[in-house]
Amino acid sequence: MSQPGITVAPDESRTGGVTVGYKLGERIYLSCDPAVEHKLAAAVGEMAPTLDAWTGVAEGLGGVLMGAARMQLLDHRNLVIPELPAGFTYRTISSADSAAQDMVAELVSVSSEDDLDEAEIEMDDLDEVIDVVVDSEGRIASYGSARLFDRAQGFGDIGSLTREEYRGMGLGVAVIATTCMRLIDEGIEPLYRCGDENAGSRALSAKLGFRAATRLIAYRFLNQEVAPRQGIEPCLPG
Repeated sequence: MSQPGITVAPDESRTGGVTVGYKLGERIYLSCDPAVEHKLAAAVGEMAPTLDAWTGVAEGLGGVLMGAARMQLLDHRNLVIPELPAGFTYRTISSADSAAQDMVAELVSVSSEDDLDEAEIEMDDLDEVIDVVVDSEGRIASYGSARLFDRAQGFGDIGSLTREEYRGMGLGVAVIATTCMRLIDEGIEPLYRCGDENAGSRALSAKLGFRAATRLIAYRFLNQEVAPRQGIEPCLPG
């Protein structure tokens, strides 16, 4: 990805004409619904490798803006695991364990679709290792996990969710710090994405020392040439 240029990469997980443009080094990487691959490839031949140029091309093709997000990296390694408030404890659970699945399912049942999309939590596609803070009743108060980022090697893409009643207590910072330290110990660079409009997520990541490295911008293409296909579409694809 170090050479300037454009990569149009069909991805079967993209549906409904969704395409996400990333700036990776000097290259623009367009992860798209396979149904729009040829349309995009024809349109970006002379495009400059910038997100501004991608925005211009996408809008010229009639794309509907889905959202934009910051891709953030840690600017230091002096993370400290915070002390938790009374009644809360740290745990690391495995998604292969049925009791852990039940814990996550309970959290999912009380969370909004927007929160689940932001955290990228799907019961049929859980990350293998999950860091959690649990409350005195054994419920997940805050959830953090990461999977390898499939657009660039060596990065762990972090997802997190704090139960609504426990927000503002620092539990999100605590669980993400735990996940980051686990990734660093494994030789993986923590990557934290958050929507441009998500002030709470930006503030949380800033407390841990994350700084914006680049951005992504997602569009949906729906017209006579590209018909929507059935599938689950996240609010802001990653």
